[in-house]
Amino acid sequence: MTSIDLARFLGIGEKDVSCVLNHAEALAADADALSAGFYGYLQDYPETGRLLGDFGIERMRDLSHLLAENFRRMLRLKPGESRQDIQSALGSVHYRAGVMTTWVVGAYRLYVDYLHDRLAQLGLDDDDRRRLDKALIKYVFYDMILQLEGYEQARLSDLGEGDAVARAVLEATLTLDKASAPEDVLTSICDRVVSASGHLRAAWFCLGGHEPSTLTPAYHAGDRVAVPDQLSLNQDDPIACALREQRPLVFDPTVATSPDWSRRHPEVRTIGIFPFGLRNTALTGCFVVHADMPRYFNNTGLTIFEALATLAQLLMELRDQVQRDALTGLANREAFSTHLSVAVERAARDGRLVCVGILDLDDFKPINDRYGHAAGDDLLRMLAERLRQSLRGCDMVARLSGDEFALILESIVTLGEAERVFERIEKALGQPFVLPDGTQHTLNASLGVTIYPFDESPPMDSFDMRIKPCTRLRMPRQGARVSGVIGRLPRMLARRRRPGHCRHIR
Repeated sequence: MTSIDLARFLGIGEKDVSCVLNHAEALAADADALSAGFYGYLQDYPETGRLLGDFGIERMRDLSHLLAENFRRMLRLKPGESRQDIQSALGSVHYRAGVMTTWVVGAYRLYVDYLHDRLAQLGLDDDDRRRLDKALIKYVFYDMILQLEGYEQARLSDLGEGDAVARAVLEATLTLDKASAPEDVLTSICDRVVSASGHLRAAWFCLGGHEPSTLTPAYHAGDRVAVPDQLSLNQDDPIACALREQRPLVFDPTVATSPDWSRRHPEVRTIGIFPFGLRNTALTGCFVVHADMPRYFNNTGLTIFEALATLAQLLMELRDQVQRDALTGLANREAFSTHLSVAVERAARDGRLVCVGILDLDDFKPINDRYGHAAGDDLLRMLAERLRQSLRGCDMVARLSGDEFALILESIVTLGEAERVFERIEKALGQPFVLPDGTQHTLNASLGVTIYPFDESPPMDSFDMRIKPCTRLRMPRQGARVSGVIGRLPRMLARRRRPGHCRHIR
């Protein structure tokens, strides 16, 4: 309904306009008090008060001034003038603040009370007072309807925004069959939701361990300036809280207590964090979405973005099932290859070492032949658990095939760190394995090792060479810094080309 149609619909004629204009200045004399009372009325209710409390004192002062000016303009309305844009904007502000329409309509009662009080002070005869009273009632309805129209337009806009984001998510899920990895789907989702939205400035995701101290975005879409290169998290950081509690968290980056990484983009007004954690593993992650509109997630809805986190959860769990060895519960060959590529990239970025080991049992087949495959399976499961317990939290062990295992040691600063891990493995394998029937066995194993980036070929090449021939590293004294052994590493690693240089663990 246009403003002209609405005025005609409410019966606002030239006589009404003329009558109100004659007394407009007197009627608007206390408009500031009326405006203060309007917002005071809303703030007196706990639900509305909490919402408006987020605005802050200065913004509430600006809103109160805006409402007073709107009231004065309402009384000075002339034939053919439109107030639709002005009141629609005010309705949109109230919608964005979370003020319900019933509260807006209830607050308009103050308009009526105020105008009746002003009428009583004008000293008009009965006919003029009744005529002005009727005209003012029409004006109040006119003003209220225009504000509710603006409120509804903002609501419909958010519904359209939500629909667009939901369609983008649906389109991304339809490409699942073409994705080579879950990260491909998450990347596509980030691209699509930012492209579909009129208010999302950036979307990104990251993967890491539970309660990580640092996180690096795996991919981002949108304004690059909004996305941090790397985050150092303390326990109070919103991302750390969301990951720890495994629940969505929305916050205002403009407040003084918000973390530095959230204040990189001047137009971002709200940030949503949507975590997902892979059950029974150390893997966790989250989507982070930046919007340029306050209360974006309240008005558009959290459901869509929670669905993104659920989809990520399912994709990661599906990959985990595919990349897990059914017998031992360790990562399989595919998972090892994927993890190794990421580990090498991380080492290159952080300036650290990656140690890759291939461990092969020397005398496993006779156990299968003598005691049966069930006993061999039990032994492999026990070995897998000992290997897992010998590693640090950032390391990985995978089962490549029957009695062959692979190790990835990350974030190594000194070669002594790797040596200590291998010593724990040697000690673990030196303890007898007790089978269910009470039989004890002590295993012998060969361990081939290569270190990136000091080996002359990438770790994947060393992995493909298998266990023979393999590198035998004589580690320097424990605690030696990497920088102190660089000159000797090429000579040690050169032995890899000579057959038989394997470390035997007995």
